[in-house]
Amino acid sequence: MINPSLYSTADGSWRVLGRVTRSVRCGCPAEKNRWCYPKGGDGDDNLVSCPVGTGEGCVVIGPFTDPHAFQYNGHRLAFVNDGAWGVCKPMLLNLTSLEARELTLPGMDPCEKNWLPFEHEGVLYFSHWMHPTHKVIRCDAESHVCETAYESSTNLSLDGFEAEGVESPKVHGSSAFAELDSNHLVAAAHLNADKEHPAGNLRYWHTFVAIQRKPPFAVVASTPWFQMPVPDHARDAEWNEIQYAGGLLRDGEHFVLSYGLGDCFSEAVKVPVSEVAHALGI
Repeated sequence: MINPSLYSTADGSWRVLGRVTRSVRCGCPAEKNRWCYPKGGDGDDNLVSCPVGTGEGCVVIGPFTDPHAFQYNGHRLAFVNDGAWGVCKPMLLNLTSLEARELTLPGMDPCEKNWLPFEHEGVLYFSHWMHPTHKVIRCDAESHVCETAYESSTNLSLDGFEAEGVESPKVHGSSAFAELDSNHLVAAAHLNADKEHPAGNLRYWHTFVAIQRKPPFAVVASTPWFQMPVPDHARDAEWNEIQYAGGLLRDGEHFVLSYGLGDCFSEAVKVPVSEVAHALGI
């Protein structure tokens, strides 16, 4: 399971959405680009929902990828993608009924990924683009039709991003937004740069981004860029800088950030809300 996103169920227990795949980087180190299908797998992917802490009770949802779980008006939903490799449809997944429907936005690209969901006054919004303009779209949860709602300028620092020759980074969304305080929401975003390596790996960095909790939902702060913790077993792996943080859940006075590592493993870290606020300068 890779690219996990944690969410809380109605009974208070936790589940994790994740992409289950037989196509991995860490299974075949002798292969070009390190990709392979171990144990005769065919590479087919599926999105599954599993209870945290047990190997039983997993449910296969469908051939979706890159989940971002969130709550909207008391409903447990997720933004997911249907498709890959240049053609991918944005989908809204109901985590109770496990039904998914395509979201439509006029003029959208053939592949739309990593919309960051949040709610304001009972309306469903997504951060559609983060930099250099924060573009926010509004979506009707019934018709699944979206439209541009607000745009505001963004100036994200490159502090902490260790890549040469990158002057205007292409910042991508990562997690759904979570509550930072009464005036701000926070989400994770990421960017990457090519790494000179035989495996053709990409190096990923993440940042926490804070937005105002009122229109136009302007970006007001971001942390220095950072990379995710790597467990001991992957400390020297050439793929350990391939990182994707897809889930952010607030648990009391902590955020739980879940991420895929090396297109091989699922990990999660707990970060005090106060430390994130301090890093944001809020």
